[in-house]
Amino acid sequence: MFGDVWTWAGSYRPLETSIGIDPAQIAGCIRHHVAAVGTWAGHEPPLCVAVRFHHRLVSILPFPNDNGRHGRQAADYLMEALEQPPITWGRLRVRVTSRELGGDTLPPSGSRTMGISSRSSISW
Repeated sequence: MFGDVWTWAGSYRPLETSIGIDPAQIAGCIRHHVAAVGTWAGHEPPLCVAVRFHHRLVSILPFPNDNGRHGRQAADYLMEALEQPPITWGRLRVRVTSRELGGDTLPPSGSRTMGISSRSSISW
């Protein structure tokens, strides 16, 4: 079922890629990154800390695959450690009416601008 996953699971990426850092620097960069979280947590809201943590972790590209999934899980663990609820990562649908977006400035119904009228709602 998991095929080739078991050949690399738990190991850092051994090969150079067009994105990410040099494989020889991955372990040290992750240690430095994790240590920096304590500084950020003292100066920024928890959600900002977790999102920054995720972004930088994914940009290191530590694994051959599933770096985004790993980063999201790590950020959720960080939110738990900061006594916050986990990030929804797009699982919630937020409904915003055009009036909340400044409906008076939106084009009239029938306009070709994204199909938004002043009476419609946008689902993100």
